[in-house]
Amino acid sequence: MIFINIKKLEAKVIQIELSIKEVVDYLIASSILAAILGFIRSLSGLKTGYVIIPIIAAVIYIIGIKISFQINESNDGKDFFKRFIAIYWVNMIRVTLWYLLFGFIYVQVFSFTKDPRLTSLAYITLNIIINLMLLRFNINSFKRLKQKTLAQNSINIQ
Repeated sequence: MIFINIKKLEAKVIQIELSIKEVVDYLIASSILAAILGFIRSLSGLKTGYVIIPIIAAVIYIIGIKISFQINESNDGKDFFKRFIAIYWVNMIRVTLWYLLFGFIYVQVFSFTKDPRLTSLAYITLNIIINLMLLRFNINSFKRLKQKTLAQNSINIQ
């Protein structure tokens, strides 16, 4: 199971070496990590962002799936779910590391403020940024897969 190295995973996807068992492992691990992150978010105690953040995250996630699917279809149209789940896992780990870093900075900066609206707005903004990073990482991975597949196909033709 690959945790951080997205390039290694992309190479594995291009070589069609990703098994269904690995994809199921990635799906389970992603679900566990999402549950852990949800629990950590719930510890923040902020009520304002609690409803807004999952809605915004779901919209960003749906947009990411749609764009990733379109890129995959314009590539070779094969194994979208296998690719998406595996890529999502590795990128989710990478984004979680960023979330921990930004979250630490957030706590340091906003632990001194007494304005709950400012704290909530900063928390919502942090979560939007993190979700947009995940969206961007996934889309970039699918674009790289497409470029590498096209390059590999042109070498095979020659």
